[in-house]
Amino acid sequence: MATPIQVAQNFLAAYYGEVEGTRANVQNFYNEGSMLSYQGEETMGINAVTKIQTQPRMKHGNTQVDCQPVPASGTYIITVVGQIQTEGETHLLQYMEVFHISVTQAAFLILNQIFKLVMI
Repeated sequence: MATPIQVAQNFLAAYYGEVEGTRANVQNFYNEGSMLSYQGEETMGINAVTKIQTQPRMKHGNTQVDCQPVPASGTYIITVVGQIQTEGETHLLQYMEVFHISVTQAAFLILNQIFKLVMI
């Protein structure tokens, strides 16, 4: 059985790989109950997918990842603090992201997601 940090690393590799790639299958990470807070703007379900698909292309550099299982639920809370670089830009932006995910045999489902740029 995978440790929580292995679950987080596997999820982030799959999710960020899709977000940084074609985004054609990003909807597979969400369902109608998925909630997204992106820079303070809250969306749900298909609107969350649209929000992610319409953002500028970005490359994620994860510097810190933590993960905890949620007891008796089979879900995980993942926190990420890192840097992103948007397409066409040379400077890096600091960001933090929190995921609450469910894991099935072959899929990850985002239940809740919070994304914020960190302005220092």
